[in-house]
Amino acid sequence: IAMGIMAVLSSLTLGNPPKGWSPRGWDPPKPQAGGSILGDYTFAESIRTIQFWLLYISYFSASFGGLVVIGHIAGHGLDSGLTAMQAGWAVSALAGCNAVTRIATGLFVDRLGTRALFLSYFGIQVGALLLLYPAGSNYWQLWMTAAVIGWNYGGMFTLFPATCLAFFGGKSQGTNYGLLFTAFGLAGFAGPYAGGFLKDVTGTYFVPFALSAGMVSISVFLSLIIKPPVRTALQGE
Repeated sequence: IAMGIMAVLSSLTLGNPPKGWSPRGWDPPKPQAGGSILGDYTFAESIRTIQFWLLYISYFSASFGGLVVIGHIAGHGLDSGLTAMQAGWAVSALAGCNAVTRIATGLFVDRLGTRALFLSYFGIQVGALLLLYPAGSNYWQLWMTAAVIGWNYGGMFTLFPATCLAFFGGKSQGTNYGLLFTAFGLAGFAGPYAGGFLKDVTGTYFVPFALSAGMVSISVFLSLIIKPPVRTALQGE
């Protein structure tokens, strides 16, 4: 309820910039010889591209891996012999880095670009997820691993909207990213449920965390192959 109230109140301060406004120092692209500046994609055009759905799968896979950990890292610590307080601090380490990286990643994007960060974040995430199970019995190792996972997980919430904007333009960013974000919603149901189910069946968190690493590996692969959509210039735009 509190989050809903804050969201509504915050939305009242939002507004579109004046027509023709642009950031100070921004140099808009010039038309190509014999053509024109490429226009932004509409929502209908965006969802007809393979790139949109590859981003969707990548978003789902990366979210799945992170949400399994968020739902079960405390239980893993307790099962490994840690106290409730020690296991709880792992959750705090993950949550803290999850928050900080959403701001810090924006600074890195401006210098390195989204592709390089996707590959580095997701690649490191796979390794951290594989280390998570053996780290469970040592509280400081669990905290450090949780912090790395939280950093990489939170960073994607900066990278995906930036990539969506870069690929399809700002005209339909609200609807484009709104649909893309449903991948996180689906993963929010599937990830924790799958993690709990596999733990119950196998009696260990090894399989859920290994599955999480495999899911994020899909995002690594997709980050390697996804390229911005290409369209021919529209005359008269």
